[in-house]
Amino acid sequence: MKHARNGIPRRTALAMFATALLAGTAGASSWRPSQPVRIVVPFAAGGPSDTIARIVADEMTTVLGEPIYIENISGEGGRTGVLRFLDEARDGHTLIMGHMGTHGAAPSLTGNLGYDPMADFAPVGLAAGTPLVICASRKINVRTIDQLKEFVAANRGRIRMAHAGRGSVSHAGGLLLDAALKIEPTFVAYAGTGPALNDIVSGDIDLIADQIVNVLPAITARKIVPLAIASRERSPILSGVPTVGEIGLEGMRVDAWNALFAKAGTPPEQIAALHEALRIALGRPATRARLFDLGAEIPDEASGTSEALRRLVEDETRRWAALLHELRGNQVLR
Repeated sequence: MKHARNGIPRRTALAMFATALLAGTAGASSWRPSQPVRIVVPFAAGGPSDTIARIVADEMTTVLGEPIYIENISGEGGRTGVLRFLDEARDGHTLIMGHMGTHGAAPSLTGNLGYDPMADFAPVGLAAGTPLVICASRKINVRTIDQLKEFVAANRGRIRMAHAGRGSVSHAGGLLLDAALKIEPTFVAYAGTGPALNDIVSGDIDLIADQIVNVLPAITARKIVPLAIASRERSPILSGVPTVGEIGLEGMRVDAWNALFAKAGTPPEQIAALHEALRIALGRPATRARLFDLGAEIPDEASGTSEALRRLVEDETRRWAALLHELRGNQVLR
């Protein structure tokens, strides 16, 4: 995912991007909501999708002129919240914060999903990219991937790995890690990765491959150990943590992302207004600073459009279908 670093001083980059976005709003849709807007987050409060949704909602409220509130509806790796959203969404006043799991991996991971990521949604725009970090409990006493390999060799079949439910980003990340290292873990599902972290800190869970937004506070507090980040480049927030490519696990690279969707059939002028509000919110220095400080990557103007998000969902569902077919063939998917 492209983001505004590229050697430009951070404050200058923020100001330039904000100016460009605000300049581009001339002639945008005149639609404005007539009541408070709800954003459904299909995961527990405190997780990465929830955090990103709350950050962008704060600024979108000032643009749209109506309050925006978050409703967490967790369960089944996001499926419960997605189905509730599709049942209740009306006239552009209810949105959902989807991500690579709900709108990419889930169709292949879940046999009876109950929704179509392409047909049932109207893309609004990409909110942020959130690379995955492979993390270990401090209680298993590993600090590098090589040490993890030694731990796996001595404990194969007895390792517990957490995820946020079948079809979630952390589930997909866990499967990729299993495929790469032949861990043969017991997968433990949670209503969200926020609750899962409590058990990793306590030592009841050994591993997780989760979005940086979620694990960063625990890493910073030295409660869990980051082993590698599943992105192309090192994160400025975790500059000492190697990328999966650096340690020979290129197949683990995962471009996680979070994005806003309305329900299919929402009028184009409403999608345009919501997209405009999201773009302005992401262009404001306060929003960008909060996201950068979490390790999130902010989309540039080209990758942040509604059409770019539609193509991303199409590409992701195709990519994960092929990848998970291979995992099934290797008897990794279970």
